[in-house]
Amino acid sequence: MRIYHNTGSTPFDISTIEGIDRSPDTLWVYHSGESTPFAISDIEKVDFFISFYSDTSKPVDDLDELGNIVRVFQLLLNNRIPVISPGQYYVERESLSEQPKTWTLHAGYGSPKAWNFIGITKEYMLIDDHVTVFLTGGSGTILIGAGLALYSNYDGTGVICSAAGGMMGGHANLSAQLKFGRFSFLTIGCSYGKFVFDQEGFLPVAAYEYRFK
Repeated sequence: MRIYHNTGSTPFDISTIEGIDRSPDTLWVYHSGESTPFAISDIEKVDFFISFYSDTSKPVDDLDELGNIVRVFQLLLNNRIPVISPGQYYVERESLSEQPKTWTLHAGYGSPKAWNFIGITKEYMLIDDHVTVFLTGGSGTILIGAGLALYSNYDGTGVICSAAGGMMGGHANLSAQLKFGRFSFLTIGCSYGKFVFDQEGFLPVAAYEYRFK
């Protein structure tokens, strides 16, 4: 954060501030670049991380902005908050936004977790994002059921092994998961078990999945 004020020729960094004194009518800021303090009202603008989306300069022209700057000064000087660069913030924000989605809508000839023609599944992570238990419902063999899934890569292209049981049957599955787009997957493989209409044996799997939440 760089501070511009009308009593100095060059801006200075907030890390050079040595103290703040209060007088009846203003606050005085001392920093290592100058021998005399300047009043908080002399600040012309501040370069700092002002919003979630941009790093910009903004003139200080109202009391609310001055109050915000004073609070930032005081918190930093008291070591009550860490100094986080915009780059660090974006890395942390991106990691939060990329948490695995655990709800799935699926449609096709079966699915890698429940042999239904169309359905919805909610997964719960057990071991990182490689092992999950799930609840599922839809139209097909597993009308309402539950199961266990193992992923080589939950949020990318990889292999899925799963087993599920429900109201009209149960099966084990081995499929390849191909990711395309941000939250879309195509799964191709086969299932073995007891299916709708009392079919028993192997059935192919070819389904589209969309993950959300």
